[in-house]
Amino acid sequence: MRALVAALMIAVAGPAVAQQSPATCQDSWDMLARAMPIAVSAEITAEGPLCVARTVEANESFAQILIDRITWEGQGLDRFAEEGIPPRSLMLTVERARTVRLTGDLRTDYVRRAQALNEAVSGRLEMRWDQLTNRLFLDALNLDFPGENGLRMSAQAGGVDLSSMSTLRTSLGSAVLASMTVDVTTFGLFETYLLERLVLTAMAPDEDPAISMPGLVADLSRQIEALPDSSFTAETRAEMITFLEDLPSPRGDLRISVTADPPFGWIRLVPNWLNSGGVRNPETLLDGVRIRFEYTPRPPAQ
Repeated sequence: MRALVAALMIAVAGPAVAQQSPATCQDSWDMLARAMPIAVSAEITAEGPLCVARTVEANESFAQILIDRITWEGQGLDRFAEEGIPPRSLMLTVERARTVRLTGDLRTDYVRRAQALNEAVSGRLEMRWDQLTNRLFLDALNLDFPGENGLRMSAQAGGVDLSSMSTLRTSLGSAVLASMTVDVTTFGLFETYLLERLVLTAMAPDEDPAISMPGLVADLSRQIEALPDSSFTAETRAEMITFLEDLPSPRGDLRISVTADPPFGWIRLVPNWLNSGGVRNPETLLDGVRIRFEYTPRPPAQ
């Protein structure tokens, strides 16, 4: 997952032109590579309207991030290369991103690089900014994981001004979420990315998770039942509990849909948190926010 996040950061802009110049592609890559916390290398070329990065490699002490290919195009590359301002539109693809845990033993590391191909993640990102309304549209964030596992996300946010770096910084505090939809297919995805965090956070070191899991599910279910009706319908709460009851290995499809009117942002969250030391009144915090959760258990496709 870290490999894919790094890839999404690497190719943040590119103009929609008939023929992209190699210099433009290299400049956009260099701008972001300098900001990365670890060294990143790649072979950069221009192919028609696309900027292309091949054999992407980033190295840490005992880990190596490898990506076969990244392509990007959009509007606003010149601004990004010169000032670091995000693009007005972006289409990005990432092919076969994976992380290799290194040991220092050449034989073992060779085997792990080969094994990592079976855990590679690919993805696509499409986003655009409407300068007339200052709305940011995430049209698609698609992640394809090994096996029958995947994530599809779309969202709309308001109050985002990408006109300049100063307006961008100012709008970060006033940006608001208007809507979001996340579709997930999990046949091992939950266990791979979320189960360990849940167990280590919710259970003591001397607890046996196999014994404690039913009690944890019961506690979480009671908290779900106490969620405000104005934001979580009875049907949604029931679906959430059904999902919990399938822990530690849920199998199937789930959808999370969020709408907010008025839109939800930091301007609503931060004062509530600072004044109370926590979320004291979720009904006020979630005023106008509707969250729908749908879970469909099913066997994997044959």
